[in-house]
Amino acid sequence: MEQQKYSRFKAKDFALDHEFKSWINGTSPENDHLWERWLAVNPEKMPEIEKARELVNALHFRNYEAGDQLVETEWKKLQTAIESSADDQKPKIFSIQPSWFLRVAAACVLLISVFAVKQIWFSDFNVNKSALITRTAPKGERLLIKLIDGSTVRLNSGSSLTFPKIFPAGRRELSLVGEAFFEVAPDKNAPFIIHSGKVTTQVLGTTFGIEAYPESGDVRVAVVEGKVKVKSNSPAEKANQEVYLTKNKMATFHKKVGQLAVSEFDSKRQLAWKDGVLYFEKSDFQNVIKKLENWYGVKIQIDSDLALDPEWRFSGKFNNQSLDYILNVVRYPNQFSFEIKNDTVNIKYMEK
Repeated sequence: MEQQKYSRFKAKDFALDHEFKSWINGTSPENDHLWERWLAVNPEKMPEIEKARELVNALHFRNYEAGDQLVETEWKKLQTAIESSADDQKPKIFSIQPSWFLRVAAACVLLISVFAVKQIWFSDFNVNKSALITRTAPKGERLLIKLIDGSTVRLNSGSSLTFPKIFPAGRRELSLVGEAFFEVAPDKNAPFIIHSGKVTTQVLGTTFGIEAYPESGDVRVAVVEGKVKVKSNSPAEKANQEVYLTKNKMATFHKKVGQLAVSEFDSKRQLAWKDGVLYFEKSDFQNVIKKLENWYGVKIQIDSDLALDPEWRFSGKFNNQSLDYILNVVRYPNQFSFEIKNDTVNIKYMEK
């Protein structure tokens, strides 16, 4: 990739460049990192890149190529339109290479068609899968992701984020499984949309957290700054299916009843994980175990003879404490014994 030449390119130049087209069409994945690095250094080129991407998609929409006859026909139409508007304005005539201009004209003609189907093409996050990136934070790790639009995403352990290599014009759309904290770069012309299970969150520019682990009973969206719209895709009653949240407000989608509920929240508790703090508040035993497995990247096996009081709940806050330290606190007073071997923890019944 000859990076220097692209600094002078406009949309039509990118659309005619072989390396650019290969990147957009996903046929040269080995160059993905080069383009992403170039865009990070040259963010002012994003508008031209977006136009070029749509030109390329227009020329290759559903594997359709413009033939010579179509190019000639549409070029004549374009000439007629130019001549009919020239009577009053008398524009200057420039010498242009016909072969090059015909290709751009054909792209422009087909671009009109692709605009007509754009809503279908991109509806319901239906982006070309070859252009999607999935980043995953393994259990025991947290991950910081910087998106091409300037937004940042902190992924909690056991979470994954899927997003396009390049956002389509007027639309920034992602899919989240697990938990993440978003700091969204403002763009009034391109809403930021996150799909998380049966909940869709839409913002223009704000900071907020989403908790949507598949095994969890609820989905939570907590706003630190700004304003977001949270919508449920549940088939249940429509009464509380769309809510607007502002600072210190949280929407909880209860999966069992298919309803959204709004409440206030404590950001130091709900979003403590992003600062490396493990927080429990009246958590039952299964919830404690799942959090510890995710946080430390271990597999916890529980003795079948262990039976805690079903009303047992645990609250606590831990900052950089070891797993054995936390387990000793959780088991107090002698609720169980445990043994740690590599990445496996065995929790056993303790006779009293």
